[in-house]
Amino acid sequence: MQMSPHVDAILADLDAAAQVGDDSVAEAARRLVRALEASLRVRLLEAMSEAAAELNASLPEGHVDVRLAGGDVELAY
Repeated sequence: MQMSPHVDAILADLDAAAQVGDDSVAEAARRLVRALEASLRVRLLEAMSEAAAELNASLPEGHVDVRLAGGDVELAY
């Protein structure tokens, strides 16, 4: 799964929300969006890891691994 489209969509939503303010609000939002990008990627990875752990608890056998390759995340059974 490519995380970039999801992260980019969240960042675009934040940017759009910031457009309701004046120029100083928009600039502050742009700075915030840039600062949040890495954190969003980490949080999405944590959410996928938590989902894999929940799946593992309900599987009668085998397990789900979360694998990171470059910027892409993969769930493997």
